[in-house]
Order: sequence, then structure tokens, then C-alpha cells
Amino acid sequence: MEESWGKLKNLKEKVLSHLVTSHLSLSDANDTLHLMCDGTCGLLWFNRNPDEPLGDPLTSGYLQLNWGENKVGEDNILINEPETSNPYVRIDPNKEGVNRYTIQGSCYDVSYSTIKDIQGFGYSNDQGETFLHRILIEIERQFSTQVEKRFIHIESHPCLIINVTHNRPSIPGKQLF
Repeated sequence: MEESWGKLKNLKEKVLSHLVTSHLSLSDANDTLHLMCDGTCGLLWFNRNPDEPLGDPLTSGYLQLNWGENKVGEDNILINEPETSNPYVRIDPNKEGVNRYTIQGSCYDVSYSTIKDIQGFGYSNDQGETFLHRILIEIERQFSTQVEKRFIHIESHPCLIINVTHNRPSIPGKQLF
């Protein structure tokens, strides 16, 4: 499982476009947006803001997060990088960049925010296996003279619970990366 964490860690300095899922339940309380995904949640990213004409050639990707249980029933986050379409995102291999992806489910638009940091938190069992239980993604979005910073906290339950806030949350557990 730890080798799949590298795919997530490699998103640092990429541009996050959307969080994508089949069904999304939203609530807003105490300056925190709470999102609940019934299963898989995807992170749609680009190497730069697609609205900017300059820079490196536009590359993009889609990383799936899901929840699962280990043998003793503890919830974990599973990471997958699909190459083909799924029920939430249709991937057209004949197209590039923004046009390669068609969102067919529910989504939360993070407005092309740069991923500044990604941290994973979890635990180890008695057999020495390590499990990812929480992810914290720090994102920034530049406005003319201001920078807006937000934190996306993803936690595994019998679903994925995602909290988006302007304040860095306190995350329990051992930091894995």
C-alpha cells in the first residue's frame, strides 16, 4: 500500500481542479464545508492552471481515493490511478489536457488551486503493516493581490468524509508522510 502513497505525494505543486464522486452530501458549519462521499472520490489535477496559456505543456491526471477495511475492520484510504473511464469521470485517451476528462458525477470545484503540501496520517498494526487513514491537502489560490489558503482533510469511514476549511485542522494519528 505504501507504494501507492507516492502517487499522492507527487501531486505537490500540481493544480487541483475538482473532487469528483457519484453522490456528494454537503453541509456548512463553523466555517468548514463538510462533504460526504458514498464511496470513491477522485482528485482531478493538472500540472498548471489550464486557463494560463504560458508554461509547460498541459498534462493532467485523475487519482481515485476509496475506503476499505483491513482484516480487523479498521477503515483505510485506498489509492488508485485509473487509466480508463469509471462511473464518475470519463477519460478520452484521444484527447489531452482539460478536454480529456468529462465529469459525470457530483463534484466540488476547488478553482484550480495549487497543492502546496500533502500529508498522510495513519497507524501500524502488530504485524508491521501501515495503513493510511487521513489525508491533509494544503491548497492555495492566487487572486490579483491576495492568496487564499485552504485545507482539505479527507478521512476514511464507511465512506470518505472531506472537510474543507481555511484553518489548519489538528489531525490525530501518526504522520506517515
